[in-house]
Amino acid sequence: MEELLTKQKEEYKEFQSTLASMRRQGKSGNKKQKKQLNEKIAQLELEFNQKQHEERQKLQNVLDPEESADEPLSADALLRQMEKVSLSSPSVSSTPKADAENNVKPRRNRQKERLERRKERMEAEMREAELASASMGNHRGNEITKMKKLLESLNLKEKDIHTDGHCLFAAIADQMQAVYGKTLEVKQLREMAANFVEQNADNFAAFLFDEETNSVTPIDKYCSAIRKTAKWGGDVELRALCNSLNVPIKVLCADAPTITFTPETETNTVADKKPLTLSYYQHLYGLGAHYNSVHEMND
Repeated sequence: MEELLTKQKEEYKEFQSTLASMRRQGKSGNKKQKKQLNEKIAQLELEFNQKQHEERQKLQNVLDPEESADEPLSADALLRQMEKVSLSSPSVSSTPKADAENNVKPRRNRQKERLERRKERMEAEMREAELASASMGNHRGNEITKMKKLLESLNLKEKDIHTDGHCLFAAIADQMQAVYGKTLEVKQLREMAANFVEQNADNFAAFLFDEETNSVTPIDKYCSAIRKTAKWGGDVELRALCNSLNVPIKVLCADAPTITFTPETETNTVADKKPLTLSYYQHLYGLGAHYNSVHEMND
């Protein structure tokens, strides 16, 4: 159970960060768009909470079938209910002396026991959250320090990219402008990536695994999300864009070797082209992976 709770805490933090980004983006919309966004966020929250509850309930059914029959309690509800439960278990007799004389064993207060177990789990959950938060802070600081040293050793500097789900595409757009003087919009790059994946479906299908559903996402569904939503980009999109743009893309990592994506139909002309350079962070922000654009120090 503790392992599941830890996993759900990380998912919850990422989910809240994503919603915060959606709200920031929605501030510039009109009244109708804001209403639609609020309805969408409410629906996402409902589905997210239901999913996590079902995961906990499923595991609880295995661990404690009797307790799983109870409705889930919030922290406040749990405390209120515990206040109503007597700290001493009631017995058949009115006094301990009478119990002893009648040789009657006190009745178990199962409700109190269940509440106590829930309280212990909640306290353990809070401790785990504090440890996870401290660990994340350490990872973030170490990653920033390592990336700074790497960039300095290569005489490079970063340009911060906004954290809104479009960071990979925005970083590529910035690089195309800086390196090749070509202006591209995030929407254009998303369309290019989706088109390339669709046209080369057999080469990408195995990489579209959805951990939530434990199944491969259909190509059309995946590409629709790339075109129409703020779905994060990753290796699939980097591979697609390096081929669509016909330029190499280099990704600097703090805790791993540099990765270079090259067009599959590489020619001598392509090999001589200057690569687009990005920096990749795994722990910089709570909502997940992030990409920045990297420039030469004298740019």
